[in-house]
Amino acid sequence: MKTRKLLALIMTIALALSLFACGASEAGKDTPPFSKVSLDCSEDDVVKAYGECSNISTNDQGGNVYTYLSDYKGKDGAIYISFGADGKPISIQWISLPKTSDEYTELCNTLTSDLNKQYGDAYFTNETAEVTVWKDDSKAVTLFTINSNDSYTVSVNYAAKSAEEIAEAFKTDDANAAAELEAKSKVYRKGETAETANYKLTIDTVDATPEFEAYTPSDSSQEYFFVSFELENTSDEALATRSFLSIVVDGERASTRSTYEKYNGVDEFDEYSDLQAGRKTVAYISATIPVDWKEVQLITSDGVTFAFDHNDLDAMSRKNGSNESTIYYIGDTMYRNGLAITLSSAKLTDYVSYSAYSYFEPDPGEHFLILFFDITNTLNQPQKIKWLYNYDTYIDDYADSLTYFIGTEIDGVDSLYAQDGTAIPSGKSMSGYMVVKVPDGWNKVELQSRQGTFEINSSDFQ
Repeated sequence: MKTRKLLALIMTIALALSLFACGASEAGKDTPPFSKVSLDCSEDDVVKAYGECSNISTNDQGGNVYTYLSDYKGKDGAIYISFGADGKPISIQWISLPKTSDEYTELCNTLTSDLNKQYGDAYFTNETAEVTVWKDDSKAVTLFTINSNDSYTVSVNYAAKSAEEIAEAFKTDDANAAAELEAKSKVYRKGETAETANYKLTIDTVDATPEFEAYTPSDSSQEYFFVSFELENTSDEALATRSFLSIVVDGERASTRSTYEKYNGVDEFDEYSDLQAGRKTVAYISATIPVDWKEVQLITSDGVTFAFDHNDLDAMSRKNGSNESTIYYIGDTMYRNGLAITLSSAKLTDYVSYSAYSYFEPDPGEHFLILFFDITNTLNQPQKIKWLYNYDTYIDDYADSLTYFIGTEIDGVDSLYAQDGTAIPSGKSMSGYMVVKVPDGWNKVELQSRQGTFEINSSDFQ
């Protein structure tokens, strides 16, 4: 099987779905090499062979589709066994997603050899579309492969459809097919529009950030990656959105994640509601990726590829190049999750007045270090300030905590704790204070985060 980086016309997926419309009459007894069951099986046979199924979906015919993790000769994959509404089998399909070119080549060669042994020489091959068809009486076994921009897919489908019908579908070589192939072999960038026969896809914004809204910061070696986009269905049929988009980081597929919060003012992409003909959606998709990534690709199920590097990142990202080791002092500004946070001033005191009759004094041997912050939202959407979770506090390298005085303004500024959860509109600012209780003889206070550390020294007050 020839491997290459030119993307196939992914008629393969449409064809695989079209097989669901075929009945399984005169189904033979052959069992394809990647399956424990054949096309004369029942749903009970599937459960007996593979066990109870935790993932049962339905197909366009109203029948059940059983999905199981199923390796083939040590290669990871999943098997999909589909039935019609009448309970008769329709097709058996095995799909694998090799991680490297070598794994992809080895799997293609193994399957081609095994299918040749079972069904004889291939009945039809189309190298441009990366399709090979074997004939099995009134049925066909079809091997689909995709090798595009270091993304690999191998799929084998066994169904009650003749090899002649499938071969005919891939003999067409008209101008539209050539244009489609050319369009899908291009790598698109942010701001560009990929247009296929079925949809238009435009990337609006891209961000990478260690934190997002109130969610737990990612692990120290990871960060959250966001892509917002506009997708328009230009076809006459509904566009299937499930597994339509995937994120690949430096050649490795990343696991997408759900945040249930808006990014760039739009909602998360709904993979469970197909996009109807003529309709548009503006949404985002996100994933957790390594912080040392070099290139991220957004790839559609039919092979359209967008590629991003650090120059494509928007306002939420750490464009100033700061990290955990970057030190900020009084008067400096740290950029964090789209917020410009300035430690505007600080003062050391042993007395804070609450009212004419109430005041706060530290315990003997302690002092109040009051820190004043100005925070500006640099994004084009409201941002919630979640100060409670923002910083780890250290006094002379020992862990400590921030505090505040309930209901108390200092120099006309309320505490940041009291404003926790407040949404700052785009381009607007807010001010607030926090307090650290420092002991006699203290030298250094640090407020540490993934984007850097605010450092306050006792020498600042001499």
